[in-house]
Order: sequence, then C-alpha cells, then structure tokens
Amino acid sequence: MKHTGSVALSIIITALLLVANTSYWYNREILDGPQFVSTFSQGLLDEDSKEAIATEVVDRGLASRPLIKLAFGKIGKSAVYSLLSNQYFQSELHTVATRAHKRITSPTDPELGINIVALKEYVLPLIGLVRPDLTQNLNIQELPDRVVLIPSKDIPQLYRYTAPILWTGWISFILVLLLSLYYFHKNHDTEYSLRILGVSLIFGSLLVISAAVTMQPLLTGTIQNTNVKTIVENITLLFVTTYVLQVFVLFFIGILMASSGFVIQFFVERHHKHSGHRK
Repeated sequence: MKHTGSVALSIIITALLLVANTSYWYNREILDGPQFVSTFSQGLLDEDSKEAIATEVVDRGLASRPLIKLAFGKIGKSAVYSLLSNQYFQSELHTVATRAHKRITSPTDPELGINIVALKEYVLPLIGLVRPDLTQNLNIQELPDRVVLIPSKDIPQLYRYTAPILWTGWISFILVLLLSLYYFHKNHDTEYSLRILGVSLIFGSLLVISAAVTMQPLLTGTIQNTNVKTIVENITLLFVTTYVLQVFVLFFIGILMASSGFVIQFFVERHHKHSGHRK
C-alpha cells in the first residue's frame, strides 16, 4: 500500500474509532441509570452547586415574602446549605438525578424539584425567634412545598437519538476491526504502519478532547437563571470529564503504537547495520 493510502486509511480508522468510543461513552454514562444518577448526584453535591441550590430554594421559597428574604436571606441560605448534607435532602437530590435520567432517556417530562416542607418547619421558626414581627402574620402553608431546581427545558431529551448513536457505534466498531486487518495486511512495513496509525490516533484524540472542552460552556449558554446555570455547569463538567478521560485512553494507545513503531524501526535498522558489517 502506498504511503498516501496508508495515511488516508489511518485517518478513517481513527475517525471511526472515535465515533465508536463516543457511542460506548453514551451507553455507559448516559443510558446506564445507576452510573448517570451517581455522576449527576455528585454534580448536585458540589460545593458551588449546594450554594446555588440554597440560594434558589430561598429565592423561590420566599418569593412571596420579600421582606423576610431581604432580612434573613443570608441566614436562610446558610441554614439550607447546612441541611443539604442531611441524609433526607441527599435523598431528595438523588430523586432529582433519577428524574433527570428519565427526562433524558424517555419521553416523560418529570419535575426536577425538591420537597422543602422540612426546611419550612426548621428555618422559619428560627427566623420567628429573632424577628417575630416578620413571621407573626405568616401562614407557613402559603409557602410552596416544592422548589424546582432545574427547569425541564434546561435538560435535553436525547432518547430520540439513542438508537442512531448505538447503531452508529456498533457499525463503526466493526468497520474499525475490518479496516485495521486490511491496513496491517496490506502494509508489510509494520513499524511504519504503527507510527502512522499511532500519530493519527494521537492528533484525532487531541482534536476531540479540545472540541469537548470548548463545547462544555456552550451547553449552558442559553440558561438565564444564574443559580440553575451554576448547577447545570457543574453537572455537565463531570460528564464531559468522564468523556475526556475515556478519549485519553485512545490518546495513550496512540502514543504506545507510535512509540512501538519507532522502537521496532530502531532495532530493525540496527539489525541491518550489524548484518552489513558482518558481510
């Protein structure tokens, strides 16, 4: 096989391998319920996310009582923030993550909110002890029992693309196997084949990683609410990180292949050199 053909085929194999890798990541990180919920929950429990959740809960919960929010907003946020480490509210956040998975992987449109009845029963009496004039005419039942953390419109529904993504991944993987066999069968210069395919895989992986890192901020660019944006940014960052780490595996495979090609070439040339001296 000519050098131009080898380069072109190595680029095609690299592109197909990256597509198959993306499909595998989608299946493992998005479709797998427990794995998705674990990553999503981790994003909700990030320190910045917890601060944003506490702010959102207070802002929405006390939206009808601006004087109380103005006077005790900071205290209320601190109380909510501390309570988010409580097992009950961690369970609530886990429920949010589970509903988000349903939203992404099915036609359902569940509400991504948490129950704040316990917060009302805990925080408002504390405020009443300090400033009874603010809460004496307040009926706790007037405040909402639930607060939506992430509007459904800010969570994409990907279930329509699941079948195409998985089928494309399997087809790409099969083509990678077939083309790789053809590539190494036609290229008798093994060390050259390894170098070219390794270098192609290195640059292809770096290109995909750069694209993923660049696109991550764009995923939350349309979200207007600052608190919601902070929460979604932390969640998407975790998913993008898992994808980047998976692509890095291909990057290191590329380094190993290219290095092997150079090492084999070195020993082959050394062998030929010693053979020439003997003659």
